Amino acid sequence: MKKAVLLLALLMAPFAQASDYVLPIIECDGSANVRAKPTTKSTILTELNYQSLAHKVLGKQGNWYHIDLPNQKSGYVHKSQVMIMHYYVVDSKDGSANVRDGHFPYSESIGKTNVLKVLTNGTRVQIIPELNKGDWFFL
Repeated sequence: MKKAVLLLALLMAPFAQASDYVLPIIECDGSANVRAKPTTKSTILTELNYQSLAHKVLGKQGNWYHIDLPNQKSGYVHKSQVMIMHYYVVDSKDGSANVRDGHFPYSESIGKTNVLKVLTNGTRVQIIPELNKGDWFFL
């Protein structure tokens, strides 16, 4: 079964990368524990779930991401429980970037699909880097 996805063409580097963020992988058990230290024996500070906002990655220690939490706190989440999101800002010489309909797994004909939306310079978008294919970003 093919899943419909939104794809954004990366032509002539139309993006400026802002930061890396994490979101919980809901296919696991639906949540991700955020701990005080990078070990499963450490205290759980909070739990991320499908309603959680993205949290900025402050660094990485082994298999753990050090993430920003509200109220000037931080914690650690294991890489197996989250996916990395990149926030980009559209910054194209043409003044915009096209969002196209595509299919997962991607086909060679993506560039021939309909333009669903045009994103103007300055528009902030979330991209899942592990799903990117060549010059195409998954939104």
